[in-house]
Amino acid sequence: MWTLIKHEFKTHGTQPILYLILGIMGLLQVFLTTIMIKTTDTVSIQGSYIQTVFQTNNAIFLSNSIIFIFSVGAVIGYYIISVEYQNNTWEMLLLGTGSKSKVLWAKYIVSTLYYLSYQVLFYSLFLLVQSTYFNLQIEISFSLLMLVSIMFLSLVLFTAQIACHYLIKNGTTAIACAVGFLIMLVILPSTDLFRYVIRLLTPGYLAGLDEFSVTGFVSVVALNIIVASSMMSLVVKQFKL
Repeated sequence: MWTLIKHEFKTHGTQPILYLILGIMGLLQVFLTTIMIKTTDTVSIQGSYIQTVFQTNNAIFLSNSIIFIFSVGAVIGYYIISVEYQNNTWEMLLLGTGSKSKVLWAKYIVSTLYYLSYQVLFYSLFLLVQSTYFNLQIEISFSLLMLVSIMFLSLVLFTAQIACHYLIKNGTTAIACAVGFLIMLVILPSTDLFRYVIRLLTPGYLAGLDEFSVTGFVSVVALNIIVASSMMSLVVKQFKL
């Protein structure tokens, strides 16, 4: 497995266009969040758990990050997975290793590592903006909760987009699924299903808390990891050339 992961990084990690697009998207995410903070009445956003200006700004970043999950997943999925369909290299790759599940899991792990690195890098940039541009003191403990939320409470949504690139042979169509997912997120908030179930599978969970519980937070993180892993296991079973 480790050999396959290294092969994926060596093969696809040298594509400048992948880093360029992700860089542009990350900068856009930070920029749009900064604009929203400047033009939003942040006091009205503060709730039982979200109290300080720093925390409120982070809540806005959380909300915006949900929009970018599918977009980032689409870019990573296209350049790591869909490219194999485009270049007709799936059969050669699978025959060379002899294990379909190992190849698919290796690609998923690499895709996830790119995604997690993206979140760490651009959330760190956002913290820098808060510290310098907004002149706010960084709340370390809350920032760590934010980072964990952004990284792991979005795994299910990210995996859903990645699954499209495995199961849909046309890369453009797989990318278009991101739009469909975004439309669903716009429609679902008004339903009980979203409020009581889907919210547990999005980074917005932290921002919507009335009271923070370590046990509850860890449970939600574990839930996201388990659901994402289960989704990927299902993708491996359903994958066919």
